[in-house]
Parts: sequence; structure tokens; C-alpha cells
Amino acid sequence: MSHDDGERDPLDALLELDGEEELLLTSEDLTDEQRAWAPANLREAMQQWPFSWRCEAYDGALQFSGEPPEGEGWDWRSVAAAVRAYPGARVELRNPGWLSVYLPEA
Repeated sequence: MSHDDGERDPLDALLELDGEEELLLTSEDLTDEQRAWAPANLREAMQQWPFSWRCEAYDGALQFSGEPPEGEGWDWRSVAAAVRAYPGARVELRNPGWLSVYLPEA
């Protein structure tokens, strides 16, 4: 699958990896201080929350792909924001533009 501009779809690329790519960070890796982090203003919130051009349910998780504004990659702050938004979920950051949220069993 390709975008209209001819670029390869990042979801297709990730699905081909099928777990081969190393995790950069998970929600379990966050310190208490990192978990308590909150954005100071709207701009910081927009940069760190995983706003994405695409979100799909795949392999039991919400898969966010894209890049935050200004091209900065997601990091521990994005993981912390997702943990707050989805209490009890396991959050995985596989690269600066891919974040997975595994929701707890109902």
C-alpha cells in the first residue's frame, strides 16, 4: 500500500517487521517522576501526545503511526501521556513515530 505521493505506508512496513524491531521504551520502564509528567502548555502537549496521521487496531493494540508537529520524535513523554489516557494499558514505543497501546482485558 502506498500514499498518494508514492511513499510506502508505514503500517505495512511495521507489519512486515512482525516483532523484529526492538522496543525503545515501554510503560513499565517509566520512573515515577516520568509517570507524573504533565505538559506545561498546549504546544508541549501537541508535541508529545501521539497525534498521528493513522491509528489502527491491530494485534490486540491501538497502533499509532506518524510524527508529532515539527518532526520531533515521540519519547518517554509520549509514553507517559498515553499511560494517562489509557489507564492500565501497556504502552510500547518502537521508534520515534510508532506507538502501540495494549488495552487491559475487559
